[in-house]
Amino acid sequence: MEIRYEAPGVRGDLAAAHTRYWRRLARPGASWSGAERVALAREARHAAGCAFCRRLRDALSPHTLEGAHDVAPGTPASCPRRPWTRSIASSTTRAG
Repeated sequence: MEIRYEAPGVRGDLAAAHTRYWRRLARPGASWSGAERVALAREARHAAGCAFCRRLRDALSPHTLEGAHDVAPGTPASCPRRPWTRSIASSTTRAG
């Protein structure tokens, strides 16, 4: 992922650190490929504007709502966001 820092006021050391971070993020990890790791980061940034998440936050009883989360443009179908987050949610909400 190539990012250009042409905005005035972006210090060179910050631009370099950001570039290093994205290059590291784009490398494969223990569980996901580099592309999947970048897709997860894209989804995390995109989630702040998700209309369904807003409805859930504003609802008196969020568990009664039905709907779907917005997906960031360009997110591959193989992005593990949906099954992964659902599995975490279900494992943390089960009565013991």
